[in-house]
Amino acid sequence: MSAKKLDAIRDKIAALVGQRDEIADAPLQRGEAEVHIDGVLRAVHIHPILGPSPAGVRDGSFDTTELEKLLGKPGLLIKLLREPLKAYLLQVFDAEAGDAMGLPSGERRKKLTELDGRLYQLEQEEERLIELLEDQGADVIRRPDANPAAALGLSYKAA
Repeated sequence: MSAKKLDAIRDKIAALVGQRDEIADAPLQRGEAEVHIDGVLRAVHIHPILGPSPAGVRDGSFDTTELEKLLGKPGLLIKLLREPLKAYLLQVFDAEAGDAMGLPSGERRKKLTELDGRLYQLEQEEERLIELLEDQGADVIRRPDANPAAALGLSYKAA
């Protein structure tokens, strides 16, 4: 009976992990992506030595090799081409994200924290069942991705 309970808990854990991964891996909202792109472009302009080479954002229609050689510094290049570069990066974002938009970042963090708490409780329940089965003489294999803190019975602390 406890082995069936353990299987049921592991099924719930797998479903929660899948749900969590789906939320965590979903694309940003377009407005948030635009804010991030602006921030990166501003940071590269302010700190040109720390910035990436424009060669990292090339495609067939946006080759900056000759201009990069002429200007030498990515920060200056980004300053001169900021708006076309921003438009290009948003176009790439739109193509990658398609219609799939994730939750706004505040809601995303809240939902992920809630799922992490539920997952932690299930993993603690899983560990209690494993210990019960082992006390009954059963050999139980623990999941390799199990949270060690949950297995040790430590209190959950949201990140």
